[in-house]
Amino acid sequence: MTNCADGADPRGEVVFDQAGNLYGATNAGGNIANSCVLLNGCGTIFELKPAVGSWTHTVLHTFADTEGFEPSGYLLLNSQGEIYGTVSGSSSVGDRGAVFQLKPGASGWTFNTIYSFCSLTNCADGNGPADGLTLGSDGNYYGTTSEFGAHGDGTVYEITFKTPTTNTLTSSANPAWKGQPITFTATLTSTAGSPADGELVTFYNGTALLGTVPLSNGSASLTTNKLAVGTHSISSVYGGDTTLVPSTSTALKQVVNAATPTTTSVTSNHNPSTFGRAVTFTAHVSSTVSIPNGGLVTFFAGATQIGTATTTGGVATFNTSTLGVGTKTIKATYAGGGMLASSSGTITQTVNKQSTTITLTSSLNPSNYGQPVTFTAKVGSSGSHLPTGTVVFKDGTTSIGSVVLSAGSAALTKPKLATGSHPITATYNGDVDSTASTSTVLTQTVN
Repeated sequence: MTNCADGADPRGEVVFDQAGNLYGATNAGGNIANSCVLLNGCGTIFELKPAVGSWTHTVLHTFADTEGFEPSGYLLLNSQGEIYGTVSGSSSVGDRGAVFQLKPGASGWTFNTIYSFCSLTNCADGNGPADGLTLGSDGNYYGTTSEFGAHGDGTVYEITFKTPTTNTLTSSANPAWKGQPITFTATLTSTAGSPADGELVTFYNGTALLGTVPLSNGSASLTTNKLAVGTHSISSVYGGDTTLVPSTSTALKQVVNAATPTTTSVTSNHNPSTFGRAVTFTAHVSSTVSIPNGGLVTFFAGATQIGTATTTGGVATFNTSTLGVGTKTIKATYAGGGMLASSSGTITQTVNKQSTTITLTSSLNPSNYGQPVTFTAKVGSSGSHLPTGTVVFKDGTTSIGSVVLSAGSAALTKPKLATGSHPITATYNGDVDSTASTSTVLTQTVN
């Protein structure tokens, strides 16, 4: 070809692939305009493909001086069809040499410089790698340099290659609804196996950081319910390690749709209710598109959660008998799910004190003067709470004693009552949950 564009001065041995194609290097030639004028070109890598009665010649790569010149050593062809070799120097950055790779692909061959020599102080890594590479049983590449090194006479070197990784990103729900938890899972694989547990994967929404998660058994998952309505470009980035190449997933287009509004109302079967009495609260959840089934409803008394229930036909019920006395704001919150948004409804529940009754008895009626008489008051209630507090005993309008209730009962013994008729009453003063009450008059006769 004109100006030896197809190369000149082929040196070193050629290599064959499994299809019978032949690959080799020329020490010079190629595109002279790339600054290797004194060498009549920096050299080429070529392919000869067999045909019937002939061979077809193709230049796979023409070297520029920034890449190196004189690729005169032996080429190495690995099982992936990649070509590795050495160049002895580079006129633009000093006569140092390099190891290169030619990688086949759908659009042709890609050139990469794997290592440039004289990268260490005083060229301790050597210079002038003129004899090509050898593939070791460990998968690494070995070679020699002719100059420099610790003693100035060259080096033996090893090129260790990291294994490429594949980063696959999936979504647990796509499309999803606003507020719906979405789990993104990055799965890392390579021909050398999965990365070690604990190595990190970082998730992004566009350029915004979503979070960083350690790998476990080759995968890392991040869950979020914070994505806004719209389409999001989600990616996962693995940083690599000493043996594995970093990788970034293909961007995953995550669609988040606006959730359909819902309405929640709440009713009570007893309002007002009495302390200790069971009350059933019923939440009714509705929407314009569907009736929620299996959705979570949480019930609150003020800010305190008192229970949960799930919807059936849009209805969830909760029963309680533990509400304290007073006015309570009961809220039912539907959590939403799928295409349905969350919503809440409230009701004001009044809980009254439980009513009480008091029964008064005498241990001896009639009695004789000087005989002790014990009056016993028993306090009962309309609810489940056992009344506490005190009972005041009176003879007419005069208080004759005050006794603290014990298990709903209070007893007062009077050793000497005056002769005659005594109108005895017992008054329970009530407590925080129970109303006050007074017994009927017990007429005590003392002879």
